[in-house]
Amino acid sequence: MVLLTFNITCIEAEVKNGSQITADERLKITEDNTRAILRILDIHNIKSSFL
Repeated sequence: MVLLTFNITCIEAEVKNGSQITADERLKITEDNTRAILRILDIHNIKSSFL
């Protein structure tokens, strides 16, 4: 058995190219990425935890 853990709480990280991202945009990006991870895990019937 393999246990996967994802830490997705760091939405305050700075962007690499110096552009500005609003808090709402950061939240939307985090939500979209979380949904993508969940879809992939569901397709492969993989259990995981999120912190």
